[in-house]
Amino acid sequence: MTSIGSRVEGGSLQPQSAPTAGPAWALWLATFGCRAAGLAVAVAVVEPLAFDVLVRGAADALAFLLGFATVGLILALRRPANPIGWLYLAAGLAASVTSPADPWVGQLVRD
Repeated sequence: MTSIGSRVEGGSLQPQSAPTAGPAWALWLATFGCRAAGLAVAVAVVEPLAFDVLVRGAADALAFLLGFATVGLILALRRPANPIGWLYLAAGLAASVTSPADPWVGQLVRD
């Protein structure tokens, strides 16, 4: 069985250097920024400010922001060498990156 690490003098196992917390936080903040921008575009440009628009946007943001990106952030901070946390962070960002354009695309499809 092989473990992650490198042997040094005395036979002790030293962990390999792993990415720092900076990239994990950057991915999480990018996901949050995309979701916030999408909600702002939906409210300011396409749809009038209404309670149902805010609820729908907040529910959509929570589904990906908390569902993927936050779980990925926690995993990446606690176990940076584990790729699952980074994959969850990337999935949250991938799902959020089109959020600012979604209201405009929806309006074009309706028209």
